[in-house]
Amino acid sequence: MRFGPNSGIITILRRAALANNAGGVARGDFAIAFTTFADWRYQSARELVEAGVAQDETNLVMRVNDTMRNRGITAADRLAIGDYTNFGTLAGVLTYDIRNVAPRDRVQGSITMVVVRRLS
Repeated sequence: MRFGPNSGIITILRRAALANNAGGVARGDFAIAFTTFADWRYQSARELVEAGVAQDETNLVMRVNDTMRNRGITAADRLAIGDYTNFGTLAGVLTYDIRNVAPRDRVQGSITMVVVRRLS
């Protein structure tokens, strides 16, 4: 599944649902949902200019294997590059927002997503 020059384990972070809110389901802090293997590549500056994106962010195109667990990844989640399941806290960990998740590619057996980290 070699997609980009970088590969490794990523940690998917998901907000915890709080049940004690009478007005609806409140969202808690991001917590570790699971880890999975991924390949990624940084989007070039040319791709970003063509897309009309300001340069104050780092964009990555990430590809994960098509599994039932990975099909649940949505734009509401975040991810961190590395395995943080043994950490008690996520303080100081660089997290990336998931901008979009493409439909799964049945031929390649993968799911592609664009993730972004704001620099300012």
